[in-house]
Amino acid sequence: HEERFMSLLVEKRARSAELIDRSLREFDLPNGCLVAMVDRDGDMIIPHGNTVLREGDRLTIVGVPASITEMRNQYQPL
Repeated sequence: HEERFMSLLVEKRARSAELIDRSLREFDLPNGCLVAMVDRDGDMIIPHGNTVLREGDRLTIVGVPASITEMRNQYQPL
């Protein structure tokens, strides 16, 4: 079911750098996607709109296949 979820590492030298120091509320997710979990230094955080992303955070994103594909195209390396 990999088409329904993805993992995204927030890091400076990647497309995800734009997410550093921004709250999830500011993150323009495609319709049909949800950040289900944030792994921060080994701690699992159930995020909310005010959760501010930091460099090194690993997001677990779930959603409908078309939206997950859109997220992969936007944030993962070619």
